[in-house]
Amino acid sequence: MASTKGQISSLGRALSLLAAIALVIVLANDDVQSYLWHTRGVESGASSELAPLQTPRLSINTSLQAYERPEELAAVLDEIRALGFRLLRQRVSWSAIEPVRGEATWDTWDHIAAELASRDLQLLVYVADVPEWARREWERDNPWAPPADPSDYGRFMGVLSKRYGHVVAAYQIWDEPNIHPHWGDGTVDPAGYVELLRKATPAIRAADPGALVVAGGLAPNVESGGRNLSDVRYLQEMHRLGAAPHYDVLGIRAFGFWSGPYDRRVDPDVLNFSRAILLREELLRRGLEARPIWAIDGGWCALPPDWSGQVSPSGSDTPLVQRQRLALAIDRMRQEWPWLTWAALAHWQPDAPPDDPQWGYALLDPGGDQQAAYGTLSEALSQDIVYPGITRSVRAVRPTQNPELADLTFWGTRLWILPSDEVSPHTITARVDVQRTAQEISLPDPSGLARIAIGRPVPLESHSARFESQAPLSEAVDGFQVAAERPAWGLIKPLLLGFTAILALAILLWHDLKALCWRQAWKLTRRVWRSVPASARALVLLLALAGAGLLGSDGPVILCLGMAVLAAALDPHHALLAAVLAIPLAPVAVKVNGLQFSIAEVAVLLAIGSYLWDALIEKRLPMPRSPQTKWQIVADLGVIGLVVAGLLSASLAEYQHVAWREMRLCLLEPALLYYLLRASDDPLTGQLAAPSLLVGGALTAIYALARYPLDKGVIEAEGVRRALGFYGSPNNLALMAERLVPVALAGALWSHVRARRIAYALVTMVLLAALALTFSKGALLLGLPFGMIALGYLRGGRWRIAWALVAVGALLLAIPLLGSQRLASITDLTQGTAFLRVQLWRSAIDMIGDHPWFGVGPDGFLYYYGDYIRAGAEVEPWLSHPHNLFLAVWTRLGLSGLLAMLTLLTGAAGMILGLKRKEAVTAIGVAAGLVAATAHGMVDSFYFVPELALWLMVAVSSLSIREAEVVRVDRIA
Repeated sequence: MASTKGQISSLGRALSLLAAIALVIVLANDDVQSYLWHTRGVESGASSELAPLQTPRLSINTSLQAYERPEELAAVLDEIRALGFRLLRQRVSWSAIEPVRGEATWDTWDHIAAELASRDLQLLVYVADVPEWARREWERDNPWAPPADPSDYGRFMGVLSKRYGHVVAAYQIWDEPNIHPHWGDGTVDPAGYVELLRKATPAIRAADPGALVVAGGLAPNVESGGRNLSDVRYLQEMHRLGAAPHYDVLGIRAFGFWSGPYDRRVDPDVLNFSRAILLREELLRRGLEARPIWAIDGGWCALPPDWSGQVSPSGSDTPLVQRQRLALAIDRMRQEWPWLTWAALAHWQPDAPPDDPQWGYALLDPGGDQQAAYGTLSEALSQDIVYPGITRSVRAVRPTQNPELADLTFWGTRLWILPSDEVSPHTITARVDVQRTAQEISLPDPSGLARIAIGRPVPLESHSARFESQAPLSEAVDGFQVAAERPAWGLIKPLLLGFTAILALAILLWHDLKALCWRQAWKLTRRVWRSVPASARALVLLLALAGAGLLGSDGPVILCLGMAVLAAALDPHHALLAAVLAIPLAPVAVKVNGLQFSIAEVAVLLAIGSYLWDALIEKRLPMPRSPQTKWQIVADLGVIGLVVAGLLSASLAEYQHVAWREMRLCLLEPALLYYLLRASDDPLTGQLAAPSLLVGGALTAIYALARYPLDKGVIEAEGVRRALGFYGSPNNLALMAERLVPVALAGALWSHVRARRIAYALVTMVLLAALALTFSKGALLLGLPFGMIALGYLRGGRWRIAWALVAVGALLLAIPLLGSQRLASITDLTQGTAFLRVQLWRSAIDMIGDHPWFGVGPDGFLYYYGDYIRAGAEVEPWLSHPHNLFLAVWTRLGLSGLLAMLTLLTGAAGMILGLKRKEAVTAIGVAAGLVAATAHGMVDSFYFVPELALWLMVAVSSLSIREAEVVRVDRIA
């Protein structure tokens, strides 16, 4: 009794300690995530690689061409100059200057340039419209369409920069090329924009060598393609296509939309002020830390309460809120973003109708009265504080009554001076804050340092610095650098405390675990559980998984997942079969805490976890059964090769996020499932894998048939209603159904048990009905006929002739359907599906030519296809695979992936040809399903969809089964 009480006591303490460790991990993780949340995008400004800040750092957009009277233009420029602006962003209309090729009129801009020069004002100009003569024929009505010949644009930019280089500091190439209609009426085209850069940049640099070229001007949006593309994705595409050498500054838009400037969500799907961080991170990923970012437009809109004009697409604040948000945004930019070196956060007076919401961003209303934003920028420009980053100016230095003294105010923790390259020998005495020790600096610096630190680090706040110099400070110093170094204690503290607490708790836990015979306790629990009938145990696990996929709220889903974890851990064999059963149900999502996973992935992970737990209990890893033929070894090597090729390709992929996601879903998890099926020590588990697939397939088909009468259950295309089921596309439903029909049909014809033949026949009928209603040409004319022929051939004898006749008959029955709009396009290679497929294959071959060894990475085809799309195929620019199994593998994984897939299929083919008539009928059905999948895979998807990848691993592992037909399910133990 005492021993039992001791065991119970030790178990209670162990569970309590485990709960405490979990709580510490959760609390530490919350602290770490909070620190990362508040510091993402925040840089100290200490890096010497940063580009210098513009002085002044704030500016505005102008429409100077709208002031037709000379005195009106002069008054506006005088006020702009008095307010403190120096660099203005201004649109120049190519259409207005050169409406006829070769006939340019510069009078308006000659006058504006003269007025700017007389006031020491400069421009960032952008040209984003094209004269009618320079546009494509079908774009004649859209001035924002790109030029038909980018060389025409480059020529104009060269002439413009040569004529006005004395007042233009920077040239922005196009504006908002990632949205409609600013790149015409077709789809956006990053490659076309990069070509525009390639033509314009050399012309500008040749005519005005000191000017900066600004790229981008991207419009914030979250769309994935077509006429609009996310600014984040577009920038990534620009760099992939080689834009980096062709621009000096990245232009972005820093709009706040519907939240304040300290909304710290940094998410590609969120539009807010922090979105700028995503674009900065793209530059860092490319090694472009020194590439400055300019906010060429942005802010918050404030329309009058009685506004009756157009609705603002970015929301609207009250003037007071707008002013507060602008002030806070300027503070955040100055204190946290030394990489945002210039910002135009408002407009002076837009050249727009009075009902245009652009007026909500203006400093002056249409009548010339000041609006709320005016005061905010006026106050910000009047500050003379030096903020983090490199300031190549001494304008912020304040002279004192003593000509040898100068003061400077900076915000940060460190201050450096940047000594001039040409300075006469003398000494500067510098002091940070009055109470600190003075520092003497000899110039020129004998050590040749690019910067000289003033004093030691100080607290993060505003500080004053005083310089005493015999010569004017401007002659000795080129500028200053300030850093705002934030202590990492917010990250170190939770990690240190958490590690210490976990270590202490782990020591106590280990002490209790040594006293607790937990392995024996678990084995006893497992024996008790397995005394329950197998059907009941399986039902508990399946109901728990179903609840996780069907219930909507987090609490019940977590409860169901917990039950599923426990049931799986107690019976790994059932967990493995549940994973196989869930494969056709893969589109069903398990949603919890804002996350979403495929139910098939959840089931596979449960199976993997259950076997790992069982290995821990038994102190041995499950090892694959010895191969029965050399072809099984070949297949095993193919699976390993696919994983290795995927890891290599994903590590080199341009699009890391999607590459590792597909690596996980289509390569790693299927390979682990294959390993478990090969390693299962219970023969019935392997024998029941294919029937489990049929159960999942039958549920999918029944669901598709039940929803077929509903509009949400079909897609209407080319004159037919196509069934969807759980899937997003009828083709995906067909791809799964065609793989399962031969398995079900084999069981219906050749099972030794009458009840099973009836069950298989019912499954066959529902699968065939769902397959027919998908109207999939590949499945009905390729996959299914080849599967039937393979089924008859493998069964042997009279069945070969019978099934050949059945396949021919099926094709003959399909001939009347060729007259339908959908199926008639098969025979037309000049248009329609067949034409697009041929063009797609040509594009894929071109892609392989550029990326032969490692491919473009898992799931990378979608992002590269636009670079290779053939003429006439533009109707489908967003395809995710090349509709051919070999091209799909080669484009994604490179040559090593192709060789691995060929190895896997060779091993499968060897096992198929080695099947004998008396083998298990499920193996023959699976083999026929693999033939059907391969035939259809010549013109459609074969592998790189999670459910198809998992299915292939189950199919290949099932081919090695040599036992007779499956016996009672209840014998699984």
